[in-house]
Amino acid sequence: MIKTYFNVKIKVQIFCGVLILSEKLRILHTADLHLGAEFSGLGGIGSTRKAELNMTSDNIFKICRGNKIDLLLIAGDIFENNSVEEATVAAFFSACEKTPDTRIFIAAGNHDPLTLDSPYLKYNLPQNVTILGDKDECITLEERKVRIYGKSFSSVYMAGADRFSIVPEDDDFINIMVLHGDISSDKSGVYNPISIDFLESSKMDYVALGHVHEFSGIKKAGGTYYAYPGTPEPHGFDETGPKGVICGEIGKNYCNLTFVETAKRTYRHEQIDIGAAKNNSDVAEIITSNLKNKYGDKYTDNLYKIDLVGRTEEALKINCAEITSRLLEDIFFAKVKDKTEIAVDLELLAKENTLRGKFVKYMLQKAVEEPQNTERIHRATALGLKAFNTEVKFSENR
Repeated sequence: MIKTYFNVKIKVQIFCGVLILSEKLRILHTADLHLGAEFSGLGGIGSTRKAELNMTSDNIFKICRGNKIDLLLIAGDIFENNSVEEATVAAFFSACEKTPDTRIFIAAGNHDPLTLDSPYLKYNLPQNVTILGDKDECITLEERKVRIYGKSFSSVYMAGADRFSIVPEDDDFINIMVLHGDISSDKSGVYNPISIDFLESSKMDYVALGHVHEFSGIKKAGGTYYAYPGTPEPHGFDETGPKGVICGEIGKNYCNLTFVETAKRTYRHEQIDIGAAKNNSDVAEIITSNLKNKYGDKYTDNLYKIDLVGRTEEALKINCAEITSRLLEDIFFAKVKDKTEIAVDLELLAKENTLRGKFVKYMLQKAVEEPQNTERIHRATALGLKAFNTEVKFSENR
């Protein structure tokens, strides 16, 4: 049975005939927003993505207000660096101030450490915002029966520790930790390596982690639940797939959390077989059809890195610039690379008494002599054959 008292829920349990009351708190866990990041690799739409990053940040606070979130836990790298525009910092803390019923706890990360130029130290923080210090710290909220533990980066690097120095008391308070760092058994890491043993020995009910830009799933080390939410908005093609935050309830030895998507757009890396294409218009149509079938009507909102694959006829002169232009009539962003092969019999071609035949014969022999490089030689052969038929730009297949 669940009863609600203000924003705090009481879980009623019967254990050995004894009535036990355990509080539960609604939390939102996020990290790695990197506000102020430049999307220079996207050309003219980079400014749009920068604005969308700010919009996603605003949306996180709307989720807090709409769901009566008790604690917003931010595990580092809110800002891309400590020299971000003052307007970006002001907008973030203004959103905090507009969410007064949510207590906000922040552990500074390696991108926004607590150095002298830190926005956290220079800005007049709203009353509901707490920045964890650069030493192990514990903050008690008596009225909500919760303790928040954690530590901030004081520079761009931070050594790991075997144990958290503050051991939680054996009582009915909920224990939550906020940390930025790498889960790793290698203690030589410079981004606060955190071992599984560290998590287990912390005796926390939940550890809110940041630094890894991929949702980890909700995991458990001993009696401690922990997770990385990943970044709520992706920053490049190394961050593909859904992005979001973690929402739900935490209690004493209790965890009910869910991943909630927040990204305005997603990055996707696709391989599309265009073997049936006769011209560049066909190629664009094949790509569009594949993307629409896979992602539905909103396929146009994504950012795509598209590798063209398959065996194509010699007559097809693939023009990546033209294909990209056709795609951009509908799609927000696309980057096309030609990784196709010309549909020819290499063994037969190697018998030709032509420069092309001699080239193929040489490459086939290299593949025999260097089996460890077969894939590279095969790709070089495909590019070489295209060069005999058309211009291959230096950067085309980077």
